[in-house]
Amino acid sequence: GDGKPDNDLLTAVKKATEKMGINDVCVKLNYNKRVFGSGVSFPIIYDKNGNPYDMSKPFNPDGLKGMDYRGFKVVDPYWLPPQFEEGATRDPLNERFMEPTWYKLPDGRAIHHTWFIKVNNAEVADILKPTYYYGGMPLTQMIYKRVWCAEKTANEAPLLAMSKRMLVVDANVQQIIKNKSYVYKLMQVITKCRNNWGVFFKSPTSNIQQIDTSLTDFEECMFSQFQLVASIAQMPATKLLQTTPKGFNSTGEFEWKIYAQLQQTVQNRDYKPQIEKHIEILT
Repeated sequence: GDGKPDNDLLTAVKKATEKMGINDVCVKLNYNKRVFGSGVSFPIIYDKNGNPYDMSKPFNPDGLKGMDYRGFKVVDPYWLPPQFEEGATRDPLNERFMEPTWYKLPDGRAIHHTWFIKVNNAEVADILKPTYYYGGMPLTQMIYKRVWCAEKTANEAPLLAMSKRMLVVDANVQQIIKNKSYVYKLMQVITKCRNNWGVFFKSPTSNIQQIDTSLTDFEECMFSQFQLVASIAQMPATKLLQTTPKGFNSTGEFEWKIYAQLQQTVQNRDYKPQIEKHIEILT
C-alpha cells in the first residue's frame, strides 16, 4: 500500500525460483533453440485433485489459486505435434499465420500458446516452417560444415608435419612398372630409414632431391577456419579457442563488448519472458 516492495515476498519468490531451477530452464531453452532451431517450455501445474491442469484454453492467472505449481519443463520439439486455429495455415493476414496455437503432448493434452514460452533461433521463410517444426533454423545446421572444415584442417597439421619432406629420385619408370613388388619393398626400406633418422644409400650417379613444404602460414590458415566457426556462433574466437588475441595493440575488448551485447539481447528476448511467465504463475 505504501509503494515499497515486500521483502518477505521477494525473498520467497527468489527461493522458490531457485528451488524450481528456472535458471537451468532458461539455459536448456536456449540450448534447444540452438540445437533444434526452437525451444519450448511448459509450466507444470496440477489441480487440487492431483491431475494435470487443463491448459488448452488461454492463460488465466486468476484460475490458478490453490493449484500446485512445480516450475517449467523444456520439451524437445519432436514430441510436440502442432495444432492451428482456423485460418492460421491459409490466411497470411492471420496474426498467428504458420504459428501453432496449441502444442499437443503425447498423452493427448493440448496446451494453448499463451501458456508456453517459445524461442526461435534464425527465422526461416513461411514455406520452410513445416520442415523446421514451425521454429527457426538451428545453429547446428548453420555451423556444421564450418566445424568440419576447421577440424579437418586441424587434423591435417600433424600429418603435414610428418610428411612435409618429399623425396624425388630419378628412376626408370618402365622398370618400376615391371618390378612392382621389388620397388614396393624398396620404398618400405627407404621410408623406414627416413622415419627413424636412419641412413639413406644411393648410387653415385643417382639424382635425388628433397622438397620441403613450408609450414609458415599453416597456423594462420588453421585459426582462420576456427574464426569462421566463431563468427557463425556469434562469439569471439579468443573465447571459443581460449587464446590471447593477436595483433598490434589488440586487447579483445571490442569483441567482448559485441559478445556482451549479444548476450544481453538473448537475456531480454529469451530469458526475460520465461522468468516473467514463471513469476506471474508463481505469485
